[in-house]
Amino acid sequence: MWRQYYERQINVNPESNCRECQPGHFNLDANNPEGCQACYCSGLTDQCSGVSPNTAMILERNGQLGAVSTLNDWRIIIPSAPADNGYMVPAIGMMEGETEIPPISADLRTVESWLSSTTLRPVDRGYYWSAPSVYLGNQITAYRGSLLIILRLHSPTLVSFFGSGPPDPVRRDSSAASLVVRDRLQYLWLYEPDIVLEGNGYRLAHILPSNYRDNHMIIQLPLHESAFRVLIEPPSSVPLDKIPIALAQGSQSRMPNYDSDDAEDEHERIGRPATISDLITVLSHVDRLLIKAKYINDQTMVELRTVELERAIRDPYGGIPSLEECTCPPGHVGTSCEACAPGYWRNPTPSPSNVTSEVDPNSVYKGMWRSTLSRAACQHHTSGDKCDQCAPGYYGDPRSGSPGACQPCECPSLSNQKTQSCFAHERDVQQSESSHLEDKPYVCLDCEDNTRGRYCELCAEDYYGQPLLGIAWQKCDCGRGAIGCNSTNGACICGFNTAGPRCDSCAEGTHGDPMLGQACRRG
Repeated sequence: MWRQYYERQINVNPESNCRECQPGHFNLDANNPEGCQACYCSGLTDQCSGVSPNTAMILERNGQLGAVSTLNDWRIIIPSAPADNGYMVPAIGMMEGETEIPPISADLRTVESWLSSTTLRPVDRGYYWSAPSVYLGNQITAYRGSLLIILRLHSPTLVSFFGSGPPDPVRRDSSAASLVVRDRLQYLWLYEPDIVLEGNGYRLAHILPSNYRDNHMIIQLPLHESAFRVLIEPPSSVPLDKIPIALAQGSQSRMPNYDSDDAEDEHERIGRPATISDLITVLSHVDRLLIKAKYINDQTMVELRTVELERAIRDPYGGIPSLEECTCPPGHVGTSCEACAPGYWRNPTPSPSNVTSEVDPNSVYKGMWRSTLSRAACQHHTSGDKCDQCAPGYYGDPRSGSPGACQPCECPSLSNQKTQSCFAHERDVQQSESSHLEDKPYVCLDCEDNTRGRYCELCAEDYYGQPLLGIAWQKCDCGRGAIGCNSTNGACICGFNTAGPRCDSCAEGTHGDPMLGQACRRG
């Protein structure tokens, strides 16, 4: 009977009396519909087996086996701002007699005040929990494991929609909610990735189904390529921590507008589907694990209860049959040949070929490069170890070999640059507020000199000017009663019953003295 069962499995070798896998496969398992798993080995070899007891012992000694779960040292950050600017959320110690780790919570008004003071700009998008170091580094033993996340939110709209109690499938049937509340929920929801993994130049995102919205969220994320989409991948001259989380490369690169009828569907299609190569590359060196902290615009609190990373463990015989151990070619080490041997460094733009010790600076090979090779001086506004990226301030694809492949970003114009940092993409990411500007295949980052906008073409709050016409930015000259000024000519926009060129006198029919801090009142 056992033999008859395995004879139906395509990856089992029938000539071994169904006791061995076909070549290029490992981990004979009756629960696997195909019988055995295919060797991945970073695409370099098909020779693998389950991890041996000796290798498993080394992995265990290095702290790479078993679950990871802690609520210590979590920060809330803006992904495109320096990590040091994050808000550290203090963990609560366990009281005597307690068996569960108390959750950590943050008041979002306090968080946003901290973030805006450290980044010197208002917080106008979502922000994320950033995982501590125990979740980072080489986590390849978590492949085919899972990530369990439990968190709780507080939002008046969510309370109106779901109530404030624990999850109740009947009460949480959205068909019972009023259309008004449902529309408000869709309008206020932040359509940004829910979980982000970054490493080796890749940004992978997991996006929850659009119908999963709750104030008590339990997320069981399988660490399998089918659960992720690729938002950013090498080569990129801009570090990932400089690229806003809402941007993506490729044909599906636009985050939806909040008021779009198709916002929910667009949200789930950003980026491209991840492959096993993408996920293994990231897990081999995780730089950041980000968990969404702000889900809705009127959210007031977030509470993180559990973050548990499931990783492989040793079986009773000391090995790990479900984790591959590959016979790696020279230059590669690791259970899946995912790391570089001493004296080699990772090729940032791999393509199918063999590892070689003699490379041209502009040629591309799969795998690792010898670090002792001489590096050519990059020309034509290129950069990187292999001159395969555009230099900061330029966009394009130098891998084409054309001397003019890297073109300067206009931020907002070549004669009036407000930043040397830009991020290229293949189609519109966000609509520019300046309709007269043509759509360009890049976004300017870190605008300076009190500018903002996709191309640094707009003035920051409380400033006005027209840089495209050579008119420099100037600070608005308005009184206390102004709520802003015209971004083009600096004319003050009066509020609070004030009037006058500077909004420093009371409007007709009101009395008071704005210059002395007295409000203008009627009657």
